[in-house]
Amino acid sequence: MISIPLNDILRAAKLFPIVPNWGLLDGGACACLRPGCEYPGKHPALTNGFHGASQDEAVIRRWHHATGGNMNPGFRLGAGICALDTDPRNGGLENYERLIAQYGPMPLTPKVITGRGDGGF
Repeated sequence: MISIPLNDILRAAKLFPIVPNWGLLDGGACACLRPGCEYPGKHPALTNGFHGASQDEAVIRRWHHATGGNMNPGFRLGAGICALDTDPRNGGLENYERLIAQYGPMPLTPKVITGRGDGGF
């Protein structure tokens, strides 16, 4: 299980609404417990998906407590904000290099590190 500190999640919630995604269990299985889950640790734990995202500290604390700290926070993006996944397993780094070659360097932007150690913008 990978546990992200609650304070880090609450800090991020000041910028973006948080979506509680299912976490990973020891061994890499998804905490949703669906056999053969296609997206372990990467799909919303809410029935209304990203529409249920919140920046409310009390709500986020309840989610974190309900999952025993095994919550993989996601962000609801929009209003001109997007994410660029550079997953090297799916050609992301090569595509990123082509994007830079065609349009020039990226502006200063936040970066994330995924559970696998991959990056994204």
